[in-house]
Amino acid sequence: MDFIKGEIANDDQKIKGLIIVLKKSLELQRTISINLNIEYRIYKISFELLKK
Repeated sequence: MDFIKGEIANDDQKIKGLIIVLKKSLELQRTISINLNIEYRIYKISFELLKK
């Protein structure tokens, strides 16, 4: 986020982050909890295979 803030974003733009993970991580959640501009999401992929 620091690179984006320093090199890409304008001074008046707010920077937010999103971390997407497969499994819940308490350590990671605790690490990013101090920065309110970072969201933490767990992804789930599913599909169905049909025979026609």
